[in-house]
Amino acid sequence: MRPMKPPPTPTADACRERALALLARRAHSRAELERKLLRAGFPPASIRPALDALAAARLVDDRLFAEQLLAEKRETRAWGTARLRLELRKRGVAREIGDELLAGPAADPDAELERACEAASRFLRLRRARRRPPEEPRRERAALGRFLAARGYDAATCRQAMERLGRAAAGDDAADAG
Repeated sequence: MRPMKPPPTPTADACRERALALLARRAHSRAELERKLLRAGFPPASIRPALDALAAARLVDDRLFAEQLLAEKRETRAWGTARLRLELRKRGVAREIGDELLAGPAADPDAELERACEAASRFLRLRRARRRPPEEPRRERAALGRFLAARGYDAATCRQAMERLGRAAAGDDAADAG
C-alpha cells in the first residue's frame, strides 16, 4: 500500500487564500504578492507553492499584469515611457518583460508625442478650470515642462509637445481676433 500524501498544511492553504483575496481587489505581479505575503508573516516555504499554483491556474501572470498596467496608465494617467518603465520595476515585473512591452507599437515616438500633448492639454485645462491667473509665458512653459517630465516624457518629447500646443494656442488666438 502506497503512503498517502500528507494534506496541505494550513499555512499553505491560508497563504493561497490570502493571495486570492489580494488578487480579488486588483491584479498583482508575482513579486508584489510575494512581498505582501512575506509582510503578512507567511514563510517562504508556503508562499512559493501557493504562487506556483496560482500561476498554473493563470491567476498570476506578470506579462498580462504588465500589459494591463501599461494600458491603464497610458490611458488614464497619460504616462510616458520612462515613468511606465519605473512603475513596472517598482511592481517587480522582470526587466525583459517591461522592455519587450515598452518596445511595442505604443513606443512609437508619434504615439508618445500624442500622449504628451494630451497630458499637456489636460494640465492646461485644469489650470484654467481652477481659475488661476495666467502666468507669464515663460513660467507657464516651465510649469508645463515640469509636469510632462514628471509624467515620464523625455526632454525632446516635452519640447515638441509644448511647441505643438503653442502653435495651436497661437492659431486659436488668431481665430478669436479675426
